[in-house]
Amino acid sequence: MATVLADMVPEKRNALIAERLFLDADFQNEYAPARAELRAALGL
Repeated sequence: MATVLADMVPEKRNALIAERLFLDADFQNEYAPARAELRAALGL
């Protein structure tokens, strides 16, 4: 993936990186309650 990103024009590369960050943020927000519950159950 790194070589593919390096070969892209900067605008397209930055757009893909931003899209990925938004997806990661959505995923983390969706699973935050379950993750907090799991951490509490494990005593973390």
